[in-house]
Amino acid sequence: MGEKRGKMVRTKVTPEKLDELANLAINTRITLEAYESPPSKEAI
Repeated sequence: MGEKRGKMVRTKVTPEKLDELANLAINTRITLEAYESPPSKEAI
């Protein structure tokens, strides 16, 4: 444990992570919109 000084904090976001987050956001939105009745066109 002595070799690690403090916490390893990564502040840079990789493109892969951005894609992951974007896909998650899109999937969440699609899921939520599937339960809307009627589907709101204003959200798009």
